[in-house]
Amino acid sequence: MFNKPRRDPDRMLPPKPGHRAVDLYLDSDVHPEGKGVISLADSMRPSKRARAPFSVRPAGILALLLIALASVAASVTPAVAKERRAEITYSVNLNAPAEAKHVRLWIPYPMSDENQEITDVFVTGNPSSSGVYKEGAFGNAALYAEWKDTKGPRTLTYSFKVLRRERVTKDIPASELPFSKSEFRRELAPTRLADLNGPEKALAERITAGRKTNREKAFAIYDWTVENMFRDPNTKGCGLGEVDMLVRTLGGKCGDIHSVYTALARAS
Repeated sequence: MFNKPRRDPDRMLPPKPGHRAVDLYLDSDVHPEGKGVISLADSMRPSKRARAPFSVRPAGILALLLIALASVAASVTPAVAKERRAEITYSVNLNAPAEAKHVRLWIPYPMSDENQEITDVFVTGNPSSSGVYKEGAFGNAALYAEWKDTKGPRTLTYSFKVLRRERVTKDIPASELPFSKSEFRRELAPTRLADLNGPEKALAERITAGRKTNREKAFAIYDWTVENMFRDPNTKGCGLGEVDMLVRTLGGKCGDIHSVYTALARAS
């Protein structure tokens, strides 16, 4: 059972040369009845290059706030409305290649905040070691587990309960206040998966043509995303968020679609 995450970016580095590693990144949808379950087998793949476990910066929600409403955030009044409870379980059974000596796993780790309460967190299985860690740039938390020289199945079960409160924002001003891009330059910066000067830049300019305010641009990008992008069931996991490719193919999973919206918003 884990409570507070630890900051230890070194734990997220690839293994030393000579060791073959297999990395896995998981996410899931919540069942409409309030239960979410994932079962995985034969879904490992060798890592071909060193990759940070979090390659996408804060996604759609942050971008929408920054681009559409960040300038008026201080003058709005949040109101708590409905609540929903759920119990989430990740059940993992990894079948790594026979020659794999070091298998690593990252699972998104939810944190309690003003909008949700996370309780009854339990982790069981046979990893060599495990813990909760934060990546350095934005503080995203992950449950990390690794298996070293493990023969046979590599299993892990991770469960928690969540109480989620609906957040409603009222009293939004009719006109936007000044917005400083320099103040949010880190949040609006390009990433290695979205350089913001490639095809997404031209697409963002076309989508937002004639829109004057950040709010108008945000809604135009949202409408375009809903009308043109689609869920591709052949995409593994939640997708890698490779925006330069996604703006051409238009198909992916949740992480892909969120990443495209974020990149278009930043490019605008």
